[in-house]
This record gives sequence, C-alpha cells and structure tokens, in this order.
Amino acid sequence: ALAVLPPPTRLTVHGEGDRRHRAELEALAERLGVGDRVTFSSGPRDQVAAVYAACDALLFPVSWREPWGLVPLEAMAASCPVVATRAGGGAAEYLRDGANCLQIAPDQADELAAAVTRLAGDPDLRGRLVAGGRETAARFTEAAFHAGLEQRLRDTVARGVLA
Repeated sequence: ALAVLPPPTRLTVHGEGDRRHRAELEALAERLGVGDRVTFSSGPRDQVAAVYAACDALLFPVSWREPWGLVPLEAMAASCPVVATRAGGGAAEYLRDGANCLQIAPDQADELAAAVTRLAGDPDLRGRLVAGGRETAARFTEAAFHAGLEQRLRDTVARGVLA
C-alpha cells in the first residue's frame, strides 16, 4: 500500500518482533522502492502510547483471525485512528467500521491505501474515529477484563459446573 501512496507518506513499524521477519519486511520495502520511507523502531513499553500518539494512524492489516487485538485498543486509547482488516477473531468484538475504525478486506493493499487516503483527507472522519476509539478503549480496560473474568468464574461456580 505504501508504494501507491504519495511520497510524503511514511510508515513506522514499532516493536521488537522476530529479526528474520524484520529482515523480510526491510527487503520487501527495498524491492517496492519505499525503503527510504519505512522506519523500524523499538523502545521501552512505557513509551508505546507516545509512539501511537505521534502517528497519523495505526494500520492493523492482519490476515489471520487475531485472537484479541490489543494493538488497536492501545492506539484508540492514545487517540490514534485505526485502519484494520475484517479478519475476524477477537478484534471483531470491538472494531466497528466508520464508528471507531476504518475496515478493509485482508490482503488488499489497494483498499488499505484508499482507507489511508480517505482518513488523511477527511478531518471530520478522523475526529469521529478518534472519539469512537477513545470510547471503545474505555470499555476494554484491564479492570473491566478482570471484572468480567471474575463474574464468569462466579457464574460457573454457582452453576456447579467446572469444565
């Protein structure tokens, strides 16, 4: 997608990850002629929110059924709009196209580029997605997760069923 976006567009890939995969991504960027527009970075966990906040958008173009998808929620909490795939999994529980993110089909670079272009050209859309994202992130806090898990355990014990 970066190869079809205008030259000022840059991509930052942040995180440790697998070294071999990073080398594959670097080689792909060079092959596509966008190596000078891609930055790979990492840093302490407590700086991740600042990384999100410094970005114009978070791209979450997974092609697998992501079991949960914490990354979009972290970005939403940092007021960073999200562009994500409709790949299913846990992220489908909270991603809402046009309400808290823009969604695209998996493995569709042209759709990803179009979504990034749309977001860049529509400040009102950006504002709606940021507001919707903050609302979503507020519902999925660690405390809410623990409370939900505790309630499910209580319900299971009350039924006398341990499965």
